[in-house]
Amino acid sequence: MAQRFTDVVDQTQVVDNVLGRSQFMRSSDNLAKMASSYMGEPTQSYNLLYRSYRDAIQEQDPAKRGQAIKRFGRTAAALTFSMFLNAVAQSLWDAVRDDKDRDEKYWERVLRHILPNFAQNANPLGMVPYFRDILSAVQGYDVARMDMEAVTGLITAWQNMQKALDGEGRYTVAGASINLAAELARILGIPAATVKRDLEAIARSIGVETENWYFQYQIERALNSVGYSGNRTEFYNIAFGALADGDLETYQLITADLMEQGVKGSTIENAMRQRLEAAQNEDQDFSMSQEASDLIGYRAQYAPETEAESGGFSVDDLPPAQRQSYAALRAQRYREIADDVEASRGFASLPQEVKDRALDSTERLAEATALSSATDGAQPVTTQWMLWATGGDDYGVDEAEAVLFKTAYDMAESDKDEGGKTIPGSKKENTLEIAGVLLPNLTDRELEYLMANYWAPEDEELKALKENRFVE
Repeated sequence: MAQRFTDVVDQTQVVDNVLGRSQFMRSSDNLAKMASSYMGEPTQSYNLLYRSYRDAIQEQDPAKRGQAIKRFGRTAAALTFSMFLNAVAQSLWDAVRDDKDRDEKYWERVLRHILPNFAQNANPLGMVPYFRDILSAVQGYDVARMDMEAVTGLITAWQNMQKALDGEGRYTVAGASINLAAELARILGIPAATVKRDLEAIARSIGVETENWYFQYQIERALNSVGYSGNRTEFYNIAFGALADGDLETYQLITADLMEQGVKGSTIENAMRQRLEAAQNEDQDFSMSQEASDLIGYRAQYAPETEAESGGFSVDDLPPAQRQSYAALRAQRYREIADDVEASRGFASLPQEVKDRALDSTERLAEATALSSATDGAQPVTTQWMLWATGGDDYGVDEAEAVLFKTAYDMAESDKDEGGKTIPGSKKENTLEIAGVLLPNLTDRELEYLMANYWAPEDEELKALKENRFVE
């Protein structure tokens, strides 16, 4: 009769129903209720497997024991197959969400997820209250339940300690050690975590009230790692506080320590300028000493920016289709010019930084000409050297040759006499010498055109072209 009743309940009711609960799930203890929420199906699966296993090993009658072993095998096989099907169903959606490797096909991602999902489903700890929560915490998931806060807090503190010992994570070894001790005390019923939090708050308050910026920095520096980028906002705020107060000695101490920990000086200065501008936007009367402003490379403007300067055109202002057209043209123009530049006879012998400058010029030229084409001339090329670089067709000069000649000019330096004075014409001679290496096959007409951008041409046609086309 009891078996018949069980069959009726299982086949007509949802799994998490009152009649299908285990003895543990019926407990009146609130913590037990929270721990066993929505665990009807895992509990039944665990009990089914456990009871069939118990019957198989405890049965003494040989005939019944054989049946019990077969029953245990069928139960284990059915549960394993069910868990596998569940893993496949989970993987179908996990593969949709997984975009880490975009080159991987959908079904390849599905197959990659099946085994981990099956291993998680088949883990017996996932079927037992409390153990399931501890397993989730170890795997990095949050268990947002009051009764598990102490356990998850201890696990998180231990993981942070491991990261700190490896030189990673947001905490220093000292900070991670304090957190680990506090969480361990919480498990033992000692309110050390509350005392720790209050002591930190008191120390920070003392630093703020006394405006002792270095004391504030030392507190944060002792507990939080400078190497963790998420912590740097607080370090920058303290440094800016010292800077704004005119405590330049403390500012220098803080920034020196930050740079020793791998933070770039330019990054710190940029962060200070951003904070200064934000403070001025919030309070127009806000100011700092000239010495402090100069220290971070900040220069106030005498005249406000014009509308064109403050809201200048950006390629991101283009409509989507036009923006895509610009991107395609830019890529095409860059590759055409860059290939010719890199294929030139003398390019391989150039210093690495000079090669980079030549390709930077190529990129800027490609961007400007692509933007002009994509906007049908609404955003024309106006830079002098770019107009010169794109205007030499009639003289047999292409953009790559212009970029290489510009590179030669940028590399060349004027010679000095014994008195340290510049020798007239030496810059021109040195430019032509380098250009002869980079562009050995130039004709006289091509060379005259290339030189016209930097020196007054003798040819009347070139004079007129420079006056009419090469606009400063």
